[in-house]
Amino acid sequence: MNTIVYFHGYGSSSKSDKVDRLKARFPDCEVLAFDANIDPEIAKAEVGDSIMFNLINDMHSDDCLVFVGTSLGAWLANELSDKFGCKAILVNPCYNPAESLKKYGVSSDILEKYNVMSDIANLRKKFVVDFEDEVIDHMPLISKLSREKIVGNKRVNEVTFVNGVGHRFNGSEWDLVMNNIAKEM
Repeated sequence: MNTIVYFHGYGSSSKSDKVDRLKARFPDCEVLAFDANIDPEIAKAEVGDSIMFNLINDMHSDDCLVFVGTSLGAWLANELSDKFGCKAILVNPCYNPAESLKKYGVSSDILEKYNVMSDIANLRKKFVVDFEDEVIDHMPLISKLSREKIVGNKRVNEVTFVNGVGHRFNGSEWDLVMNNIAKEM
């Protein structure tokens, strides 16, 4: 069975309506979502273990595994997609959590544990970004992606730009994300 793992953003949870919409759109897929701790070390360990536990019977399956993350969840999805070797769709990703989370009063002990998103120039990773995002400045990510866009004659990654959607992709714009997921299945 194909599996979609949804990673929520800061201040959200695994009970997001996005999870319900994914389940409705992809009834033949298993849709998983787990609450993530703000501490990235704990989040990577706990969520990674939860994914592993849920996939243990399908480890050698040819079925598709896609990670979908929004905001800080996109950062975590990016980190864990490398570990699991799967595709990732990263929506308004938090490229540099240590910088983005400062304004929310997250302790410096936690902020120091974050790194900027790694291995973003990867064919398995797709980005959906709103230039008018009111929460995250995406210019550092876009700058990094544009520098790494072409390797030889190959396109390295795909970025879908939208305008005026906002940070959360709560309305019909989530359909755009689900269309991207459908292409990966």
